[in-house]
Amino acid sequence: MNKRNVKQSQSTIKKTLDVQHTNKITEIQEIEEQQQKAKDGIKLINKEIEILQELKRVGDISDEQIETLIHLQDQKQDLQRQVDSLGEQLNEIDYYVNVGHTLFKYYDIIEKGSKDDDSSNNIQVANSILKYFVKPSSTNESDEPTTQTDNRASLLDKYTSSIEKHSLP
Repeated sequence: MNKRNVKQSQSTIKKTLDVQHTNKITEIQEIEEQQQKAKDGIKLINKEIEILQELKRVGDISDEQIETLIHLQDQKQDLQRQVDSLGEQLNEIDYYVNVGHTLFKYYDIIEKGSKDDDSSNNIQVANSILKYFVKPSSTNESDEPTTQTDNRASLLDKYTSSIEKHSLP
C-alpha cells in the first residue's frame, strides 16, 4: 500500500467514525424529540380527562363522554408506555461513558495528525526498531505514550464494538 492509499484510508476512517458519531447523536436527539412529543400528548390528555372527571363528579356526563373518558385513559396508558420505551432507548449518558475515552483519543490523534500530516513522524510504534530511525517530534510528546493500538483504525473498532455491545435491539 503506497503513501497515497494510506492517507486516503485514514481520511475514510476519520469520516466513518465522525459519521457514526454524528449519526448516534442525531438518533439520540430524535428519540428525545419523540419522547417530548409523547409527554406533551399526555399533558393534553390529562387536561381533557380532568374536564371529563369533573363532569362525572357533578353527575352531568353522557354515555358518549364516558366512552371518550375511557378512550382517553387508554391513549394515556399507550403514550406512557411509549415514553417508558423511549426512555430505555435514550442512553446519551451511557453512550458518552462507553465511548468517551475512545472519542477523546480519536480526536486527539486527528488533532496531532493534522499538525504533521506530511511528515514521516506519523510512525508511532512503541518498542520497535523503527523508533531509532525516526526523529522525535515535539508534537508527539505527551504524558501517555502512544502505542500501536492507539491508531484511528483500532479506535474505530473500539467505538463500533462499544456501540454494538451497549445498543438495544
